[in-house]
Amino acid sequence: MLKYAFIVFILALGNTLFAQDGVNGQICSQNNGELIFIGGANIYVEELGIEIFSDENGNFQIEQLDANSNYHLTISALGYEDVEMEISGSEFHTLISLEESSGDLPFLTTETAHKP
Repeated sequence: MLKYAFIVFILALGNTLFAQDGVNGQICSQNNGELIFIGGANIYVEELGIEIFSDENGNFQIEQLDANSNYHLTISALGYEDVEMEISGSEFHTLISLEESSGDLPFLTTETAHKP
């Protein structure tokens, strides 16, 4: 009996260790054919109402996705065009490429006052 309980335990542990519960990805851009990974990109998951940010190497992970559902993402980063896309919760890894923005970046002008 103990032998069977041990086998069931090992099988359950294997399913837990290898169960996928999220999507991993990386945000990048191309410059002269070279991949540039974009840190600090914002990834918004519409269905969950959450936003996450890519790390300094462009990596991100969205957890707790239903493998049988699709999710709409909006990816944005300063200096790049926004990207809207749909992913499946069953995807394991996705590479998202952003295009550099052709418009001017927003800027802020400040003035200082001098005391007479």
